[in-house]
Amino acid sequence: MNDPKMPEGVHQCAAIETPGRRAFLSKTLGVTAGLIGAAVAGAYAAPASAQGSKLRVEQFTFVVDFGDFYCFTPQEPTDECVLKFDNHEVFRGTMKKGRRNHLWKTSGSTLVIANPIGVCWLLEEDGVGSDDHLGSHTIRQDEAGQGWKSCRFTLDGANYGLDYIVTRLSV
Repeated sequence: MNDPKMPEGVHQCAAIETPGRRAFLSKTLGVTAGLIGAAVAGAYAAPASAQGSKLRVEQFTFVVDFGDFYCFTPQEPTDECVLKFDNHEVFRGTMKKGRRNHLWKTSGSTLVIANPIGVCWLLEEDGVGSDDHLGSHTIRQDEAGQGWKSCRFTLDGANYGLDYIVTRLSV
């Protein structure tokens, strides 16, 4: 979709930023709206206007929102799961077959993607010995505007799913 205020050929992202969304992100991320701008992951230079006198530069920050985390098949009858995105813990808890957690209802489910890619990974914690790695998934900034996506974690006999969406916000 084109924004009538933007030069021809410049598109805005599918998820439109609103003051309420900026306030929500500021509160959720624990930073002010100004600091969200400092976490900018990219910049886009729009083409010069027809008059050729000005160059417009827009900066964006990319965020990932996690939706549902669900267990189709646990590795053990009951798994003690830890779901992380880069070094941020998104979920920690017990999962059984058929269980679904609505991560979007919890704080910490919206995170800035500071680099072009981020890695989401799932561990099953064992009381004794090393934890079991149940899989990982790469989330990229260039997934912004593509809607909700799903990924699976299927190592060591487990089968888990995770829904997420990547959004590009102007700052």
